[in-house]
Amino acid sequence: MTASTAPGDGAPATTEPSAAETSDATDAPARPARPKRDVLGIVATIIALIGLVPTLAVFLIGLVPEMNAIWWLGIIIIPLLAMLGAVVLIVAIIGIVVGARRHSRFVWSIVAAVLGVLMVTPMSLLFLESATF
Repeated sequence: MTASTAPGDGAPATTEPSAAETSDATDAPARPARPKRDVLGIVATIIALIGLVPTLAVFLIGLVPEMNAIWWLGIIIIPLLAMLGAVVLIVAIIGIVVGARRHSRFVWSIVAAVLGVLMVTPMSLLFLESATF
């Protein structure tokens, strides 16, 4: 609280609160800041699941002895899986960078990056199989 007169003036000192003190008293309590969501990581994880679920279904159906003819779908699904994996990796890396710069959570981006690496792995193994070491 501030006094509006100097001591020794003979006038009574007023005890009016300053503008900063009144605004604090009248404001509602501030809500705690909500952590920012990792939207890019969530989107990348959804894209990864869209690519991984059909591949897993074809793989599991191919394990049934009567459905051995379904393995030809691997010729179509593996390149699509690799292309989606590249997209997932790019979006996940962008999500990690944005999350690190905003000082927010980027767990979904890390999960998406791991899924993206798993998606690219079958196609890379096909190419590296012919490589000699």
